[in-house]
Amino acid sequence: MDIPHVIVTALVIVAIPIAGFLFGIRHMRRQAAGLKKELDSAGEPIVLGPEVGFYQGSLGGIVSLKTQGVVALTNRRIVFRQPLGKDIEFRLPQIHGVSENAWFQGNYRGGRSFVILTLGDGTQSALMVKDHDLWMQEIRGRLTSTL
Repeated sequence: MDIPHVIVTALVIVAIPIAGFLFGIRHMRRQAAGLKKELDSAGEPIVLGPEVGFYQGSLGGIVSLKTQGVVALTNRRIVFRQPLGKDIEFRLPQIHGVSENAWFQGNYRGGRSFVILTLGDGTQSALMVKDHDLWMQEIRGRLTSTL
């Protein structure tokens, strides 16, 4: 193998993950803009987000799910938009508690804390967001007004 082929191979190995990362960022920005537009047009005031976040929980209480996507808090609900599939949402009256922990269902993500939502049926789901403390404060404040 001569030197030019080694250089081309190395460039391809580096370029593909970088292109995938940049495509992912672009896709998430589009999702955030789309979610904002939908919530605005529905007349649903946005409190926080939309922003890139991480979700861990279940779908319909059956399938366990861990995924990155876009999350927003409105005055009525938390909406998590997955890259593929339908939105996951939690209406504020469904949420009976909010807590935090660096661990959630055996998952640890670099020491960052999860925002853990406890639902009325006792199940839990978790979000990881940019400004963890602000999200905790805003969700807690809205729970007391809906209970």
